[in-house]
Formats: sequence, C-alpha cells, structure tokens
Amino acid sequence: LCSGLYKGAAYASFACGFSNEVPQYANAIIKNVPFKESIETQYLLILSFETIKKHQETMTTGISVLRRLGFDTPGVPRLYFSHLVGGVSGTIPSVITESMSKVEDLASRCNVDGLIDCGQSKFDATKRDILKILDAVTLAAIYLQSPYFPNMVCESVSYALKQEYVSVESVSTFSLYCHLLIWLKEDYTEGRKWAMRAKRILESNKHSPSIRE
Repeated sequence: LCSGLYKGAAYASFACGFSNEVPQYANAIIKNVPFKESIETQYLLILSFETIKKHQETMTTGISVLRRLGFDTPGVPRLYFSHLVGGVSGTIPSVITESMSKVEDLASRCNVDGLIDCGQSKFDATKRDILKILDAVTLAAIYLQSPYFPNMVCESVSYALKQEYVSVESVSTFSLYCHLLIWLKEDYTEGRKWAMRAKRILESNKHSPSIRE
C-alpha cells in the first residue's frame, strides 16, 4: 500500500509538471522493493531528470540501471567521438564495429518487419520500460556528446531484436542506427531500410499511449 501511494505521488508530480519532486518519491520506492519490481519507477526517475534537462543524471542513472540488467555499455575513445561529431573520418573503433555486427547478425536471424507488424499485439510492460530507459539514455548521450552514444544506439536496437519486441520507443534508435550506417559505413541501402522500419513503427503506433505525451 505504501509503495502504491509513493508511486501515485511520483506520477502525479510528474503529470502536474513538478518533475523536480519525482526523485524523492521514486527513490523511496526503489530503495524498498526488489530491483526487478522497480523498473517502471526507475524509468520514471530517469524521465524526470530528462524533463528538467539534467542530462548527466539521466545518463548516469540510466547506465547504472542498464548494467544491473546485464547490458554491456562501453564507450568509444573520446578522441574518436570528437572526430565523429566533427565529421572527421577515421578508422572505426572495434567496439563500434562489434556492436553494429551484433545488430546485423540479430536482424539477419529474425523477421524485423514481422516484429513491427505485431508490436501492438505483444504488449509487455517490463520490456517496454527497458526500451524507454535505453531511449532516454541514448538521447541524453546525444545532448552530452557522450562516447556512449554509438553503442547505446546499438544496444537498444539489439535488445528490441533479441527480445522480439518493438514499440514506439524504437523509432528514435532505429532512426539513429540508420544514421550510423550512413555516417560510419556509407551503407545507404541498409540505412534506408532502417529508416523505413522506423517510419513503419511510427505509423503503426499513431494512437499508442505514451507517458511522454
């Protein structure tokens, strides 16, 4: 009952625009329930940071949660990332090529378009909350020009494919993966394919409720 009251207070604070009050309620829940039961609240905490533009807190908290969930989240060398942001070409670090190869391998072994088509009928709250966390951390990494950015994109796409679960939160990371394919590999054919997949997800989720709304 107490947990439910705190969760209600956290959601009410967020809905009323008092995102700065969410952490006190969210942290009270997170500290007193098993980790697996706290995923939804962890996302609300992360979203509250994102809403008030605390991008560093968004990324730090998100990566901590993702690592506890078993995600591997290495960053690329900062010097290379500076070149990447500045549009300077160079040898792609192995940590990025390995992450992109993982996505390509997963995509080759599953029906990506089929996952998009049945996304609405396979609702899973926990998987969607994890995709929301991945999405929030990825966007925070962009704002911060963080070396985590390329691999966060790949981790998010890989998770969706591995879990065979695609939701509206996949739109941004599918689009960003298209960007990586074109930017790093100059693979316009594959890039267009992922862009079209992102477009299809968006179109099939036009009426999907989202806490962001």
